[in-house]
Amino acid sequence: MVDHGRLIVAGGLTTGDKTVGTVYGIDPATGISTPMPALPTPVHDCAGSIVGGRPVVFGGGNTTESSAVQVVGTTPSVIGHLPTARADLTAASDGETTYVVGGYDGRTAIGDVLRTTDGVNFTVVAAKLPIAVRYPAVAVFGGTLWIFGGELATGDTDAIQSVDVKTGAVAIVGHLAAPVGHANAFVLRGSVWVVGGRAGNAPSNNIRRFDPTTHAVTVTGKLPIPVRDSAVAVIGDTAYLLGGQAPNPINDVVLLR
Repeated sequence: MVDHGRLIVAGGLTTGDKTVGTVYGIDPATGISTPMPALPTPVHDCAGSIVGGRPVVFGGGNTTESSAVQVVGTTPSVIGHLPTARADLTAASDGETTYVVGGYDGRTAIGDVLRTTDGVNFTVVAAKLPIAVRYPAVAVFGGTLWIFGGELATGDTDAIQSVDVKTGAVAIVGHLAAPVGHANAFVLRGSVWVVGGRAGNAPSNNIRRFDPTTHAVTVTGKLPIPVRDSAVAVIGDTAYLLGGQAPNPINDVVLLR
């Protein structure tokens, strides 16, 4: 997440698969990270977004899946709850509205797509994706949610799914070159990018460009190291890939221009 020009990292897993509620603010100009007050409820496999001008963490896992919506700041608190508990979810924002996509409720993958503008009230954008997924990569561009890959009960999928945020219409519009889960997607300089992830049961270092017009995906570069389960944030013309597993947890921040 980006809060007033500062990168915010909240929750996650450390070495040894320990779930933590630690929160850090990172100055992108210096790379210096500063501890912030911890989350009330430690979670991993959560999602984050700026909602109503505040950095917010949605759901996540610990001993069980959580429905908590937690605000990060000088006085962290639980401000609401998702309609159902979910971990392994992704959040994407168009600057005004945050969309919550995918996840796992402890029994099965979740197929609905939610929207919120305050982190307290949620409405359904789409009741059911063609393919319900965990750990999808998601970006908002041109009034459409683009959903790349994700994890199924049988492994990862190569499907590219779309959701019209106005009508709720859903479709499978294309396919990645190979099944990918646990990746990140973002919009940078008018293009949609899908980076890293898990491919062939191993971390990937691919940087992929997606064309929303043709739905074609092209590998355009490589990350310094293969990585999955990172966080991503964009400031201006720069994207930041934060942490992840390669295959063990890492503390790197990778800059992409």
